[in-house]
Amino acid sequence: MQSFLEQWYHDETATVAPCVAPLPAQRLRAPPLIPEALSEPECEWLFTQICPPNTPYHSVTISYDRFAELRAALPAKFKPYLSPAVFLRLPKDMSGALLGLPWMHYILKKGAVYEARSGLCAASKNGVSLTHDEFAAFILARYARDPADQPDDDDDDGDEDDDNSEVNSPLSSPPLSRYSSEVRLAGPARAVPAALADVAAEYLIQALAPAVPAWPVPLRALLGHPVVLEIAEHAGFFARRAANGLFDQYCALLGTPPPRPPSPLPALSRTAAGRMCNGVLTETFLSALQRPGPVTWRRYAAFMVAASDVHRVPAMRALFRTLDVDGAGVLTEHAVREYVRDVCRAVSRLGLGPEFSVEDVVNEVFDMARCTKASGIALKDLLACGVGGTVIRILVDVHGLAQYDAFLSSGSGGGGGGGAAP
Repeated sequence: MQSFLEQWYHDETATVAPCVAPLPAQRLRAPPLIPEALSEPECEWLFTQICPPNTPYHSVTISYDRFAELRAALPAKFKPYLSPAVFLRLPKDMSGALLGLPWMHYILKKGAVYEARSGLCAASKNGVSLTHDEFAAFILARYARDPADQPDDDDDDGDEDDDNSEVNSPLSSPPLSRYSSEVRLAGPARAVPAALADVAAEYLIQALAPAVPAWPVPLRALLGHPVVLEIAEHAGFFARRAANGLFDQYCALLGTPPPRPPSPLPALSRTAAGRMCNGVLTETFLSALQRPGPVTWRRYAAFMVAASDVHRVPAMRALFRTLDVDGAGVLTEHAVREYVRDVCRAVSRLGLGPEFSVEDVVNEVFDMARCTKASGIALKDLLACGVGGTVIRILVDVHGLAQYDAFLSSGSGGGGGGGAAP
C-alpha cells in the first residue's frame, strides 16, 4: 500500500510546465510534464484566503463548499492543491471540515516535490536521463540551500517551547517565513566539498536498483520514485549534515587533512579500513571489501550507504556482491564457513557472548536463508527469506551474531520464521 507521501506523485490534475525537450536521437521517452510549484507570494496569498488575520493556524478549518469555491475561482495553477482527492485524504475535524494546518503543510511539501522534479529535469542536458555528473551538480546546488546543518544552539534563552507556542499563537509573521524552515525550502548558501555529491549519487542508484542499476538514470524511472520525496525534503543522505558527517568520518579515517579540490582523495590504508564502522567488521569481510582494490572515497560512500540499513533490498544487493568475491552468484558453504569462523573468533576474543560452534552457526545461517539451490545461498534467497539483512550482519559484523543470539535468548523469535530479527 502506498504511503500518504507517495500518493502525491499520482495527482497530475494541474497546469504543467514543460520539461527540457528530448533530443531526436534518444529512444527513451521524455518524462511526464510536471505541475508548477506555487511561488512564495502565491502561497501566502492562498493562506490568507482561509486564515483571517490574527487567527491561530491550528484553529482554522475549511468546509468542502468553501474548498470547492476556491477551486472554481482560482487559476488552474492552484488546482492540484484544491482537488477533491486532496480534501478526502487530509485530516478533518468531527464535522468533516478540512483542518487548515495540515493543508498548509501539504501545499508547501507538495511544492517542494514539484520543485525537485522540475530541477531534476532541468539538470538533464538531453531531457530524458541524468548522468552522474549532472546529478552531482544538482545535489551540490541543493546542499548550498540546505539549512539542515545550521547550529542547533542559536536559541540559548532556555525557552524550549518557542516553536510550539508560535504555532499556537495568533499570526505575527507571514506563513512562509514560519513554515519554510520546517520543510526546508530555503537556506543560506555555503560551500561544500564536491565529494559529498558522491554520497547522494550512490544512495540514489541503490534506491533505484534493480530497475536502474547504473548511470545514466532515466527521468521517467526517477520522477515517480519515492526517493524524490527524500530529495525534496533534504532527507537522509540528501541532507548536507548527513553527507558532511560521512565525509568527515572518511577524513578522520585517513588521519590527514584532505587535499584541496580538484586533487582526489587518497584511498584508505588496510589499517584505516579496519576502523570503519567503529571496527566491527571482520577481517574476512574486509579482505572481500578490498579485493577489487583499496577502499576509495567512492567505495566508502557506497558501502556506508548500504550499511546504514542492511535490511533494505538495495543494501542487500550491494553487500551480497561484496560477499560473493568469486562472482559466482551464490555463497557456498565453504565461503559462509569462512565468514562465520572469523565472526565466532572475534566474538570470543572480545567477550561479546558465549563460545559459538562454527558448524551450528553455519547451519543456522542456511536455515534462515532457506536456500533454493544446493550450491549455496543466492541473492534471491536473502531477498525472499525475510531475514536477509540479519544473515548479512551475522556474516560481516562482530556484533551481528551476538545480537542475534541475544534476540533468540530473549524468546522474541526464531531463525527462519521471517520475524523482525535485528
